[in-house]
Amino acid sequence: MGGLEMFALDDSTGSRSRYAMKVVLLPLQEGEYNIEKGIRTQEEITSYIRITDSLNKVEYCPLKKPFKVYVDSVRYHESSMMPYIEGKMEGTLYNRYDVNDSIVVKDAIFGIH
Repeated sequence: MGGLEMFALDDSTGSRSRYAMKVVLLPLQEGEYNIEKGIRTQEEITSYIRITDSLNKVEYCPLKKPFKVYVDSVRYHESSMMPYIEGKMEGTLYNRYDVNDSIVVKDAIFGIH
């Protein structure tokens, strides 16, 4: 099993932004993930993605079509238990309560080290 969690930081203060992205990839491996969930129950073992707006108490999830995450590389280094993960992502995340409100991610490249 594996997963990754990303938070956006406010450049001016170094504190957490009002937006946070959480991505869980199960199992963690190279390849394509078509993620259909933004939330999972405790019993589920599945990949999911969501962006949370803490100011407005809104969560954005893949509601209409799967969100695509492509993991190009998963590497482990001797000095760390955390993997180095690199890849791309794209798709649309919708406000769970108002599907007219959405966030579009297009050709995003990520690297978690």
